[in-house]
Amino acid sequence: MRAFRTAKVLALGCALTLLASCNSQWRSAQSSTSDAEHRAAVAQAQIVDSYVRTVGGAPRSRLLYWPSDNPICTRVFGQSPAWADYIKARIRYDGLIAEAPMARLKCHDVTLQIVFTDQFDDAIQYLAKNKAGVFGYKRDYQMWSDLATVKGPLHVWYKSYDDDDFMIASVIIVVDKDQTRTLGPTALADYLALVSLAQVKTDKYLPSAPTILNLISGRGADGASPTELSDWDRLYLKSIYGVGRGPDADTTNDRVAQRMQSLLLRRPLAPQPPMSASNSSIASMSTPLQ
Repeated sequence: MRAFRTAKVLALGCALTLLASCNSQWRSAQSSTSDAEHRAAVAQAQIVDSYVRTVGGAPRSRLLYWPSDNPICTRVFGQSPAWADYIKARIRYDGLIAEAPMARLKCHDVTLQIVFTDQFDDAIQYLAKNKAGVFGYKRDYQMWSDLATVKGPLHVWYKSYDDDDFMIASVIIVVDKDQTRTLGPTALADYLALVSLAQVKTDKYLPSAPTILNLISGRGADGASPTELSDWDRLYLKSIYGVGRGPDADTTNDRVAQRMQSLLLRRPLAPQPPMSASNSSIASMSTPLQ
């Protein structure tokens, strides 16, 4: 009887030891999982911060964005009617997903002008000499100074209501036809959407994040040229217009980065709704931009 009790105690001791060992291993696994998730979250936050700073600037600098009472009405010059309509439709589609204020396709109060030209340098010089005021410059030499920094096949001017305002009044984009002729229409339209929906730097290459801004360099984050707005680009635009609403609107880069990170942690990126059939049929055309 005593031997049986001894065996029972030993068995119970072994069971408790095994249970303690299992608990220890479970806690270790949980801790490892938690540490891995934390490291992944920190790495993601760093990439988001790098993305926003590269695209928008210093943490406390504020981004221009379109106010709700100034809807974006697009007009495209220098392209065939079919491609002009597709570019306008694509920009409107991207803007609606970002919850930016978008006018109807058949609108009249034009706030976004996109000019395609095969005489890019001459067009830029003409605009600087004769239309400086249209672009928000008080003197033509100020525009000349700005144009000295032009790099790549397009240039964007953002005009705010006044010097201290961070709301966009109008945008004008001049595009070099020769340098963009081989780009896909959807990729180019999405690129134009990103640079027109918010103030971004168009001369940056971001190897760590997928973005349509890598279109001009021809190198995506995976080595391939991007074909449309990435999920990160859409999240960036959505974050700008998310923090740009209400009386406490604050579109500083650090707030936008915080908003992006919050959205990434809250839910996975959802697939975007398709464009209408009429616009999709244009996108399937194989004819290059004119």
